[in-house]
Amino acid sequence: DLLSRAGRLYEAEKFITSMPCEPNVCVWMSLLGACRAYRDVRRGELAAKRVLALEPDNAAAYVLLSNIYGSAGMCDTKVRLDEARLENRVAKLPARTWIEVSNKVHSFTVNDRRHPQIADVEAELGRLSRLMEDAGYVPEDGLGVCLCGHAEKLAIAYGLISTVPDTPLRVR
Repeated sequence: DLLSRAGRLYEAEKFITSMPCEPNVCVWMSLLGACRAYRDVRRGELAAKRVLALEPDNAAAYVLLSNIYGSAGMCDTKVRLDEARLENRVAKLPARTWIEVSNKVHSFTVNDRRHPQIADVEAELGRLSRLMEDAGYVPEDGLGVCLCGHAEKLAIAYGLISTVPDTPLRVR
């Protein structure tokens, strides 16, 4: 895990493949997560293949590899992998995030439009995205707008429009 997090993916792979015991899912998922962070398609494919050989229903492996493909601009491959995950009936539970505002807990899920103030939340996300673009921000994974419905972003945007400036926001 330390080698992977440090971006030393070649060394991490060598370490894993030379282990005296068979690497488990946690070991391969650690490498796969780092491959997503460092956009290493080849090692990501290897790690995902090993995870899925051990746990064919591991949705996280599909999602991480799909994200690797997306950030590498391999959209067709990403779509094929997402379709394969669905065909294999490997369900991915949607991410859920909570924020407390005025002693009330609000819950947000990716692309969930049921919150009563979702239009205002989305408008705030758009405003923040424009501010970031104007400041020169370029998303490192190339997904930018695709992730505007990300649960944490929705919760933070809600917190910003629902509190006075400089109020600390606690997102879970």
